[in-house]
Amino acid sequence: MEYLVFAAGAVIFGLFCFWTLFDAAKDAQTRKAHPERGSIVDTEHYAIESAEH
Repeated sequence: MEYLVFAAGAVIFGLFCFWTLFDAAKDAQTRKAHPERGSIVDTEHYAIESAEH
């Protein structure tokens, strides 16, 4: 039973890490393609982080 809990936690952690890296790559592409929108991306992240805390 403990192995199932550990495996589920590892899967959730892996998905979270993947999502974080994917989101960072997407933001980098946005900054590269649209330099003028870099501040918009930063504002979105600030708003999300503020809402979570």
